[in-house]
Amino acid sequence: MSCLNFRRLLHGLIAFSLTWVALSTLSLPTASAQSALSSVELVDQTTVIPAPSSSVSPLIHVDLLFAPGVTKTAATVQFSLFRSTYASSVLFQQIAAAPIDGEMAQSPPLPISCAAGGTDRASFTLGFVGQGGPVPTVPVAQGCGPRAPGLHLRCLGTSCTGIYPLVVAVKSASGEVISRFTTFVDVSAGNVANPVRVALIAALQESGSTPVHSASLVLQALARHESVAVTLAPVPGLIDLSARRGGTLGTELKAALSSGRALLSSTYVPVNPTWLSRSGLSGEVARQRDSGRATLARLTAQPVGPLTPSFVGATALASAVDLHREGAGAVIVSGSQLTVDPALTSSWGQPFTLISGQGSIRAVATDDRLTHLLDGATANPVLAANQVLGFLAFRYRESPGLATPRGVVLAPSMGTDLPPAFYDAILRGLAITPELRPISLPAFLGSVPVGGNGGASTHYAASVTAEPNRALALSLRTSRALWTSFGPLLSAAPLAASRLDHRLLSASSLELSQPVALARSEAVRAEMTGLTKDLRVSTSSFTLTSQQGTLPLTIASTAPHPLVVHLDLVSDRLTFPDGQHFNVLITQAATTVRIPVLAATTGVLPMRISVTAPGTNVELASASITVQVAATSIVGKALTVGAVFVLGWWWLSTWRRSRKEKLAARD
Repeated sequence: MSCLNFRRLLHGLIAFSLTWVALSTLSLPTASAQSALSSVELVDQTTVIPAPSSSVSPLIHVDLLFAPGVTKTAATVQFSLFRSTYASSVLFQQIAAAPIDGEMAQSPPLPISCAAGGTDRASFTLGFVGQGGPVPTVPVAQGCGPRAPGLHLRCLGTSCTGIYPLVVAVKSASGEVISRFTTFVDVSAGNVANPVRVALIAALQESGSTPVHSASLVLQALARHESVAVTLAPVPGLIDLSARRGGTLGTELKAALSSGRALLSSTYVPVNPTWLSRSGLSGEVARQRDSGRATLARLTAQPVGPLTPSFVGATALASAVDLHREGAGAVIVSGSQLTVDPALTSSWGQPFTLISGQGSIRAVATDDRLTHLLDGATANPVLAANQVLGFLAFRYRESPGLATPRGVVLAPSMGTDLPPAFYDAILRGLAITPELRPISLPAFLGSVPVGGNGGASTHYAASVTAEPNRALALSLRTSRALWTSFGPLLSAAPLAASRLDHRLLSASSLELSQPVALARSEAVRAEMTGLTKDLRVSTSSFTLTSQQGTLPLTIASTAPHPLVVHLDLVSDRLTFPDGQHFNVLITQAATTVRIPVLAATTGVLPMRISVTAPGTNVELASASITVQVAATSIVGKALTVGAVFVLGWWWLSTWRRSRKEKLAARD
């Protein structure tokens, strides 16, 4: 092995080891990180500054929010500046645990109480001083006596450009470090020829205790940064839920789209098409697709593009053939779902062709390390945003001379709701960071080429075995079959039918645990069964005075919606002039149907009534009744005819006799 190849192998092993350590450390928060979350929160920070010169020392501002009571003690804050980052694996180590090597400058302990001014929030000013540059003369904070400390860089001008870790340490009166975290400052020359394209996916998910409210707050945060490109990925089921409850989420989403935001089409809820198909529910996938598109089109009045589902953080990845069958144009996946994670290669950020199952589809992969930062953004959202920005800017600086466009997709894990403060911070940073260019996902797919910058044009999905759930599959199939039979039954109540359909669709969501999904499916089935539980047909017998008449049949129902039922009338000795099979609309607690009948004979005639769902053999109610037809003999009929004849003869005779008497009297 040549010396050059040995050195390359050694460097690769070192990079891999550092990356593994960083990922392991990120997955288990350190004690200092946990302390930082409970004691202090970064609420604002200057993230980009120009390179210092011999005449200008740029200032940065850091705003911190402390736990109640901290600002009223003798606690202090100390800022430490470290050498610019030289490897992404090292950067993530610096995030997971504050760096201890490469310190360039350190501020004196700064009193929190002075900078806070009697509140729990303190704002500090720091100067980045180049070699031989001026020392800041402004105060460290408004109303505070000390001057802003100067953090001295051992460089000047463009040689200072880089991503610098800035460690913030909160110390008690005794000097004990009670909180510490690492943020980043981008020292930039401002001239970037081919910035990294960043497609930020704002996922409006259905998870959490108040998903509609959370989604509304996110849209409000996005509205504060209308000039920054963002791609909206709403769960259609969530927008539909808000509309059914009289909420305004659909209106807010429509307003966001009118300002130029891109919209990703999705299934009604996130699903795994492969699992549904293999569970005998292939029709459910098409129903999810159509319901998702119809919901978004109805509530946003916007054209809906092809499906672009996200499987970031999912335990199983749907096969490409199932996605193509439902018209998906592209898919977002986690890097760890692939046999080779592109985030650990030089071609990081390039789209590729995903081979999954027997098919292929265009895909983009997220960096799991960034996803981990996004997932932890709830506790300290501004800090997480600044760490992401620092990493993205550094990845540009790793290879600044690339001619082919490159990019990155930022998408949270399935079920993770990023707080509005994160979107405020990340969008503010994307707007001012020269190394980054925010772009929508459709524009990303149209401008960042497959296999660019020497990257692999094809990646393979890692084999993931999804845990089978036969109970859930059986429950979903049974519930869908019942809903199908209830479709005609609820034809007079389309909103009720649609609501049941959507509730059943939501039971297939990937965001639900299997017990919750099973309970939701069974609850929908129980509600459908309950609609006809108290459907009854009157069992009263009827009496007809002749062999032709009308039967007043009463059908009782306690359903909260109108029902359309099908009646089957069966009798060997009765005929029905208007037909013995017909539909009846039930709109009230007791509906009376008048049925014309003809009796072939007199006497007690049996009759059976069956109530079913239209177009099915599902019997909902039945009754067996008797019809008493009164007997009328031939003798009786003859006597009646004779009596009529005698009466007519008597009337005619009397009239003629009276007429003769009147003529005789006149003569």
